[in-house]
Amino acid sequence: MSTCPDNLQEVLIGILSTHTACIAREINDRAFYEFDATFEDFVNIRSTRDSLVSQGIIKEVSKKSPYDKDYKFFFLTTTNSSKVSWTINCKLNHLFEYSKYTKKKIGHFCEDLVAEAAVELGFPEVEVRRRLGMREIDVWCKDRNENFYWVIESKNRRQEINTTDIRHVFQKAEKATSKWNVTTKPALVSSSIYNRVPNVPNLPIIRTGAIYAQDEEFFYEYKALLGSWYIEPVDSVPDRIVEQLDEQLK
Repeated sequence: MSTCPDNLQEVLIGILSTHTACIAREINDRAFYEFDATFEDFVNIRSTRDSLVSQGIIKEVSKKSPYDKDYKFFFLTTTNSSKVSWTINCKLNHLFEYSKYTKKKIGHFCEDLVAEAAVELGFPEVEVRRRLGMREIDVWCKDRNENFYWVIESKNRRQEINTTDIRHVFQKAEKATSKWNVTTKPALVSSSIYNRVPNVPNLPIIRTGAIYAQDEEFFYEYKALLGSWYIEPVDSVPDRIVEQLDEQLK
C-alpha cells in the first residue's frame, strides 16, 4: 500500500492510468486501499475528479445500472477509446452479475454464517430469517444464559450502518417482544470496512471487517476487477465472526 499523496490529482490519475475506466466507488476503494486515503478524503477525491472533468483531463460516461441511478465511468481523455470501451463493458457485466447475487449469495449467505457461528458458540434455539409479520429477523437465538432472545440483523454490505438500520433493529426487537411475550435485545452485524461503526447504547455491533460471499470464482474476479478489496469469498464460518459474536453478545 502506498502513502496517499497530498495532491489527490496524482491519486486519481494514477488509478485511471492503471485501471483504465472506473466508477466512483472503485476510485474511492482503490484510493483507500492502494494509496492509504481515508474515508474523509472521499469528498475531496470527488471534488478533484469533478475539477479534472471540467478541465477536460478526465471524461465521464453514463451507463444503465440495475438500480435507480446510472453508473458513471471515469477515464483519462488520453486513453485509447477501444481499451476504454472494452474495460467499461467488462466491468459493467460484472456489476450487473453482482447485483443478482446480493440477496442470496451475499445477504442470506452472511446470515447463515452468523447463525452457524451462534450454534458453534452454544447459543440455543438458533433460527435464520424468522418470520415477523411481513418482515424477517435475520438471525434469532436465545442468549447463552437463556434469559432473553437476541434479534440480530446482518448488514453484509459496503455501506456503513446508518440511523435507519439502527431504528429498524430496535423496532424488530420491540415487535418480537410484543408478539411472542419474551424479552429480547437487538444486535447488528456490520462489514465495517471503513471502521466507522457508531457507538449506540444497548446495541452490540459485530464487526466482520469484510463482505463475505460464497466461495465462487466470480467473486474473486469481481474483487480484482472492481478493486473491492473487502470482498472475501469463504466456504466456512470465518474466525472473525465467531470471535466478534462471542465478544459482543455477552
